[in-house]
Amino acid sequence: MDREHIRRKARNSFRTDNGWRSRGYLPHYDGADRTQFLTIRLADSVPTHIQAALNAELERLKSRGADSQTIGYHRCKRIEALLDAGYGSCALKAGSVAEVIIKAFEKLVGEGHEVIRWVIMPNHIHIVIKIRQGSSLATVIRFFKGRTGREANKVLGSSGQFWFPEYFDRYIRDSEHLTRVLHYINQNPVRAGLVKVAEDWRFSSAGAEKSRVAFGRS
Repeated sequence: MDREHIRRKARNSFRTDNGWRSRGYLPHYDGADRTQFLTIRLADSVPTHIQAALNAELERLKSRGADSQTIGYHRCKRIEALLDAGYGSCALKAGSVAEVIIKAFEKLVGEGHEVIRWVIMPNHIHIVIKIRQGSSLATVIRFFKGRTGREANKVLGSSGQFWFPEYFDRYIRDSEHLTRVLHYINQNPVRAGLVKVAEDWRFSSAGAEKSRVAFGRS
């Protein structure tokens, strides 16, 4: 990352009193009063040349007058499509690594956060979560990524950056939006061609419910 890129990101950084913040990459709502849909991806989940092309595409949208919400939505949709294409090491497809993530979800629940739905895909995860009052989403996710990244590297016998620095978050607007998001998460393994039925993907809340290993049950 060159110095001009860093300066540009710094100029676009902000934090507000009503829960919104950005480091110049993506806007995040950091309040504890919202249910959030998060996408966290591996560091190598999108090849560098494809990421560069996407960045150029987003810059063109910006130069044509598109607002930050439109650009953010476009970026999310493009990244989601790229993730399902299965680029990178896909380290999360290893059962031992997926178990690291599942245990981390359980730890979040133990810390008082509400984990509503989740899926672990080969190179990214989706989670619907409501963090406990008094907590910061950014802090919760930073610790989550730090814990799981270190443990996953240990399991894999590797080192270096495990997760991509940024994550996508969208707060749930209403019950209809929540229904769509839960369906999206359930069907992600099906759309990616990993299974024919959502419940057959064992690295998901749908698969866990099928095998009766959902959080809080035996």
